[in-house]
Amino acid sequence: LGSLRGMLKQKHFRVRVNYRFSVGCGFFTYFYVALTQLQFALKHDLIGDKAPIIYMPESHHYHSCVNHTTSTAFSQDDFWHRYFEQPGPLANPDSISEEDVWELSQDSILTSHYDRGSVHA
Repeated sequence: LGSLRGMLKQKHFRVRVNYRFSVGCGFFTYFYVALTQLQFALKHDLIGDKAPIIYMPESHHYHSCVNHTTSTAFSQDDFWHRYFEQPGPLANPDSISEEDVWELSQDSILTSHYDRGSVHA
């Protein structure tokens, strides 16, 4: 991480859900998945001046983003925004370009969820 740290700290850290188990997990698993990723990024000093964002647009058994028809508010189309608030001042992850964000791989998200040192352990 040493050689990448400087580049990553210049971008927003985007927290995502793991697609592999999102269909069958409990409600607060989403919360713990987000906290675990934030904990990892803070522990390894990967968050710079730009606020991290949590973005979970995938549909699942707690929220049907695809079938939601409200077009006036972004918060209605994203699971995290429907139930929780962002950890920083940024309200709309759609306002950030893809070049200005980084996120963990799906394998890393899954591995961190089962790590003994993660938030829910």
